[in-house]
Amino acid sequence: MEIDQRIRDRILSARKRLTDEAKIPDAAQLKRYSTAFQQRFAPAALSNLDGTALLMAMHGRQTRDSMMYWLEFKNDDEFQTLAFGGIGGGSALKFGLFQRADDGAWVTGTTTNMQQISIEEATALARKQRDQLLAGVSLLQRLPPLASDDQYLKLQQDMDTLAPDVNDSSWAHKYFSLLFPDKLDDYHVQYLQRFHLIKMLQLPPADEGRYLMAGRYVAISQELGITLNTLAAVLNVLDLPVHRYWRAGSVYKDNDLWPLMREHNALAVGWSETGPLTDFTYDDSSKQRLKDRLQQAYPNHTPQTLGRDAQQPSSLSMKSTVEIARASSVNCSRSSR
Repeated sequence: MEIDQRIRDRILSARKRLTDEAKIPDAAQLKRYSTAFQQRFAPAALSNLDGTALLMAMHGRQTRDSMMYWLEFKNDDEFQTLAFGGIGGGSALKFGLFQRADDGAWVTGTTTNMQQISIEEATALARKQRDQLLAGVSLLQRLPPLASDDQYLKLQQDMDTLAPDVNDSSWAHKYFSLLFPDKLDDYHVQYLQRFHLIKMLQLPPADEGRYLMAGRYVAISQELGITLNTLAAVLNVLDLPVHRYWRAGSVYKDNDLWPLMREHNALAVGWSETGPLTDFTYDDSSKQRLKDRLQQAYPNHTPQTLGRDAQQPSSLSMKSTVEIARASSVNCSRSSR
């Protein structure tokens, strides 16, 4: 996969700095954490459990040692769960089943329709989840290294079929990624997967699904020579919090202006009569100067149009300054993505 040289340099430079400063786990730490998880909750371990033992190993709340606790909360020398992507937020019902803390009762359902169930029913539900996790593991074992987009699409489709009750959950995706850290990224929701790909100037797949974009991350990590976990840790520092971005049209009269904008880290706007605007900064003074220049360049425009146009560069600014290259007319529009 071709990665823009500036993106490559940015990621690798940040990775070295963050590792040197011990702000992200190194490879040895990640291996130690993932090994601890796998020893307790890998397919072989879950396959050897049944009944109440399986239920408690997966969902028991009172001991703070269940699989669900490890996936969401555990943070100590044995295992740091956030090193493998967060799944926090929402209610405990996201696990499909939880044990109530105050009385130990088992609860399933939705936030608007919670249902208390018997321990036998809870055990049956945990067993069903376990069996679907094992089916997902089998699919991932058969997925070849450096699989293509089509192969990840097939993985998504098979997950939908064979693991329908768990595959679209953040906790199951995290479980699978801990077992297959070379095949799945550790972004456990789609909006983060898409966000970080776009920040790396990569176009995400058009289809929906938690497993579709992993191949892109695998290819990027291979190209950069770093692990998927390390890539995610660096991108979290560089790009978060999630923010909205802008879509800029780049074609005018069959001329593609995108190479110009990319090379100069700038946006081209359709004010060819104003001259270069690189001396304008993101403040009220520059906004008024821009309005005055637009009025001189386009005397026939209404005050409303001039005011709206003068507002656009400051609205588009993602940083403290605005740099706009002189170019032919290019329309810019806001995206809600």
